[in-house]
Amino acid sequence: MRLLAVTGVLAAGFSTATAAADPTPNPAGPAARPVPASVWISPGEIPMNGEYHWSAANPTATGRASFLSMRLCGTTSADVLPPASAIATQAASGTAASVVQAAGQWPEGNTDGALAFQSAIRSQLNYCPGVGDVISVDLRPAPSWYGFAATLLVGKERDNPTSEVHIYNVVPPESGTVSELAVTVPRTGREPSPWKPVDDATVLRALAQPLCKGSC
Repeated sequence: MRLLAVTGVLAAGFSTATAAADPTPNPAGPAARPVPASVWISPGEIPMNGEYHWSAANPTATGRASFLSMRLCGTTSADVLPPASAIATQAASGTAASVVQAAGQWPEGNTDGALAFQSAIRSQLNYCPGVGDVISVDLRPAPSWYGFAATLLVGKERDNPTSEVHIYNVVPPESGTVSELAVTVPRTGREPSPWKPVDDATVLRALAQPLCKGSC
């Protein structure tokens, strides 16, 4: 567990960091195919669905990589950003809890680009530069599922986090896709529901399997 400082305020689970604007992808190289529709997992596969009853995903293509991990802990170099990106947000009625699913796509089979981007995100989470809200980061590698999981506790005071963000990030084999799921739940306010522990591999598998081209 690392205690870190970061610029940004979580609002309904999806904040905009004030440190820097989202960079645009490097246009060099072949154009990627669009993010596949199968990347968006169903509400029933998302942690805490029994408590929050997540809405259906509403994916939107974007020219910028809008991964919540990047908004919390800083953007990566434009050289490693995906040529195509999309994002979907899901809300829970009457609460500050939310889900952000984001995906980046490279030309099919280009796992090198996807893995480089994933590595950059992991590095940003590991060091989480900036000033502002205090964030503690628990980063957990899961090499058997080509990804990692992380838990971020966010608040103005180190010992009093007001929300927690659970991030799951995978690069399914031979897919050319980075898929990230970020679930934000409040720790304060009106009747917050405590996070229920879930096996990281179960969530990473749900993200990876619809996109796997090889052994998964």
